[in-house]
Amino acid sequence: MKHILLAATAIGLFVGVSSTATAQTAPATPAATPSDQEQGIGDIVVTAQRRSETLQRAAISVAAVGGDQLTKSGVTDTTRLTNLVPAFRSNPTSGPYANFSIRGISNFTTNSQQDNGTVVNIGGVPLVRPSGPNAMFFDLERIEVLKGPQGILYGRNATAGVVNVIPRAPGKTFGGTMGTTFGNYGLVQVNGGVDIPLSDTLTTRTAFQSVRRNGYFRDGTSDEDTVSGRFTLRYAPSADASITLVGDYARQRGAGPGGSLLYSTTATSNTTGLSGFIGDPWAGLLNPDSSIQSVYTKSGVAVRRRDSVFLDNTYWGITGTVELATPIGTVTAIAAHRATDVNFESIMATFYNGEDGPQNQDSVEIRLASDNDRPLRYLVGAFVLKERVHLQQINEQGTGLSNASLNLANKTVAAFAQLTYAFTPAFRISGGMRVNRDTKASYSPRWTIANYPFATSSLRDRPPEGAGTFVSLVDQRKSFDSVTWKVGAEFDAGPESLIYANVGTGFKAGGFSYGPPGGAPFNPEHIISYVIGTKNRFFDRRLQVNLEAFYLQYKDQQVQNFASLPGIGFFTITQNVAKSTVKGVEWDIAYLPVNNTRLSFGGQYMNARYDNFVFRAATSPANTQTCPVTPDSGSFLVNCSGRQLLSAPDWVLQGGIDQTFDLGNGGNVVASVTERYESSRETNLNYLRESRVPGYNRTDASLTYNSPDRNWSVSLWIQNIEDKAVIALVNPGRTYTISGGGLIGASLQAPRTFGIRGNVNF
Repeated sequence: MKHILLAATAIGLFVGVSSTATAQTAPATPAATPSDQEQGIGDIVVTAQRRSETLQRAAISVAAVGGDQLTKSGVTDTTRLTNLVPAFRSNPTSGPYANFSIRGISNFTTNSQQDNGTVVNIGGVPLVRPSGPNAMFFDLERIEVLKGPQGILYGRNATAGVVNVIPRAPGKTFGGTMGTTFGNYGLVQVNGGVDIPLSDTLTTRTAFQSVRRNGYFRDGTSDEDTVSGRFTLRYAPSADASITLVGDYARQRGAGPGGSLLYSTTATSNTTGLSGFIGDPWAGLLNPDSSIQSVYTKSGVAVRRRDSVFLDNTYWGITGTVELATPIGTVTAIAAHRATDVNFESIMATFYNGEDGPQNQDSVEIRLASDNDRPLRYLVGAFVLKERVHLQQINEQGTGLSNASLNLANKTVAAFAQLTYAFTPAFRISGGMRVNRDTKASYSPRWTIANYPFATSSLRDRPPEGAGTFVSLVDQRKSFDSVTWKVGAEFDAGPESLIYANVGTGFKAGGFSYGPPGGAPFNPEHIISYVIGTKNRFFDRRLQVNLEAFYLQYKDQQVQNFASLPGIGFFTITQNVAKSTVKGVEWDIAYLPVNNTRLSFGGQYMNARYDNFVFRAATSPANTQTCPVTPDSGSFLVNCSGRQLLSAPDWVLQGGIDQTFDLGNGGNVVASVTERYESSRETNLNYLRESRVPGYNRTDASLTYNSPDRNWSVSLWIQNIEDKAVIALVNPGRTYTISGGGLIGASLQAPRTFGIRGNVNF
């Protein structure tokens, strides 16, 4: 399969950023009919700029994946979106959290203390906490990935980018869909949605999804157990007015993300004296076998009980949207309440952490947008968000347990405007600005329980808040003001050709760490992005060629890692440590050489390096450290200037072939093959030799029968055909030092999965 893709590239047939091209060309599960392909490459409508336009006419850095392609690819969370959008990465870390990276801009968030640089919006509502998107990826119209800082229309802390999740809207006639998937690892997935119009002006849609899957690791971790539902009520008394109410609920259970014990410098089987693989990558970190047991003992890391790891989280929200067309433009108002109640204990690389408590947010956004048929187009708006968090947070600290109470009250107030002026029908310039104030307040004490009995205690029965020896109190309030801006120009070089250039800035508010006394405040981070691109269709829309170059300057980056203070012990701290430069190019080419054949090839080349990166480590890094280390005041300064940014491979390549075979009964069979290649990348702030993981390629394939009336289909699918254990993140253990060695663990992408999927439309 890999050779097929390379051969197609050689004859110039491959095309496009696979995610974008697929989203634009994949109309149904999983491929277009011959008549569809005779019309050329199809369009997908996006609202990334808060107004409807086709993806090819959007003069910004955006990729989109349609709902049918999401179903075909089995996307049920952000981590699986990684395989569809070359510029985007999402890696599972701890409990319900994931780390997002767009064009090399990452925030390694493992708890609720830190904002994420990638903002996820559900139905136009930004989710403040990085756990918010869980179990929401079902019954979707599309997903939009906006790349680079979004400082105007989505400004709140979106230094890396934005992921817009757009649910399906109610239809005007009765109908619906139902799908069932069975696969290995005990996968059973059932999802569906039904439109029920109550009158000509009142419509509803009810949707649900249930996913159950055993863990990829033999200890049961990295499983999936979610139930989700969404109800939408839309009242549209006329073409100029509508009111939409949406309620959703999701419940997440299971063991949660797992980790693999990959390396050790103290393994007795390692006769070379160097770090190396031990055990089975899919054995997991809990209850290891006897050969790994000795490694745990030598490294001073107690074996944990299996029932210490669990997820017990709920998410729900209510959103009301009012749209009203007026002579001066369309007024849109969105008010929402979202609630998250997390209760989990999770294993990271050789240590545990957990949280328990509610997180609530209320937001209101009001916008006025002109139509597009006037020389001066405008969009103005205001945004207010309030957030309240109360969590008990526990973390392993060597042989002890940190027991913290996080009590946060945050508020964001912003006003924004964007203007576009058409000097001619073909040439337009635009400019925008956002004025933003983030106010953060914290009253968060922390205690430490020495010599906690991990091996005999289940953290389901965690100690109460206040148990242990008092260590510190963060009692602070601070506001962070920002003004972000953007200017751009766009030119229609032909009926199907667009050239554009943009310069924009992004901002992410500072805050407080919750380990050391005084809170260890950290400053905001800033980013400026330069983009130039072109989008084109040729040969009656049968060839699509999109190219984009980008250059980003990033300073005062917030990174979260472990530090130590004499008499205090280990704690999580966020520091401003880095200045970096990211530059690269993306391409999106798509081609229909003949009817029934669609080829795609795309990807990204990126050079992402730290210009100045010095951080403080809790313990002396291992002898496989690749950055200079200097002892300083009981801890260590690590200088990794010039190194590659985390989760920022130089190359990402994706290609695919969809071949449709027409049958005599009017049905068809569609064969699809896709492949993804990533070059080597860094995965940990310590920049150990082991944390730089090698490149990989993975192949996915499916075979689908579509009925003559297109009302039902059956698919056989397989992902990661090579069955490679691809490392997502690497983390050294808490006892890893130069003198003593220690353990290194990692989270992994999914192994080979396969199954059968059936879909019915009615």
